Amino acid sequence: NLFLIVNLLLSIGLQLAISTIILSELSFDTYDANLLVGLKGWRQDVTAGIADRVCARDHRLPSNALQVTVLREVHAFLSSIGREGLEAGPLLSGIAIFVWTSNISGMLRNAFDFVRAVQFVYFDYAAESFSICRAHGKDGLIIHGVTQARLWWACLLCLLQLCIGLLLLVSGAAWLAVTRSVPELLVNSVALSYTLQVDHLVFQAFVPQRAKALLRSVRSIDMGKGAQPRLPGGIPDLAIAALGFAIIFPAVMTSTFVWPHAVQMRELRNELCP
Repeated sequence: NLFLIVNLLLSIGLQLAISTIILSELSFDTYDANLLVGLKGWRQDVTAGIADRVCARDHRLPSNALQVTVLREVHAFLSSIGREGLEAGPLLSGIAIFVWTSNISGMLRNAFDFVRAVQFVYFDYAAESFSICRAHGKDGLIIHGVTQARLWWACLLCLLQLCIGLLLLVSGAAWLAVTRSVPELLVNSVALSYTLQVDHLVFQAFVPQRAKALLRSVRSIDMGKGAQPRLPGGIPDLAIAALGFAIIFPAVMTSTFVWPHAVQMRELRNELCP
């Protein structure tokens, strides 16, 4: 129990630290209005020859490296793909946010399923103490009783998972929405996926083998179809909620952050090379 509690606290601390760093340091758009004003002033002051060489992305320029770098990233982000003329950067940003939201939705759904299973055992067996026994005729262990204290502990864990999940969701989506480089979008998406593996990595590294073997031997709780809340037509409610959330949240993020970010990059391109 001590090692499991330490594993829980360490996982929570690491995920909170990652989310805080992303929100405070990485979720701000560096292509802001100040950069646009500065590029306007540069365009008015610079000679036509230098401006043409910057627009041609000439890396032999002794100065104006910032303008060349900005223009290269803007062109790559707004490059068209396919006959429909879709822009690569905004499209990839939307896809990355959708995948990230789907991952968080799966994590939150598992947390709610865990609470429902513990609640089912608590009310179905009406046990006065926690009990676990070997399954009849099968390998593994099954939980036959859960106390009220353990039920509240499960609810607390679900609440912590919900808070951490939402914090990771917002910070990760904000980071992806303001990423201005297509290669960085791919790298950041992969980096975010590792934040969801922190608890698993800590568990594998620090929990004793005996505790791991015991947890692996516990069989999943079969609540039966009647115990699982469903919508009309037998559709699982959590599945519909996760799907709807994975569609609505990326759409909101795309319209609120990704699209204005793309519009600002078009303005930068037009100011540098009208």
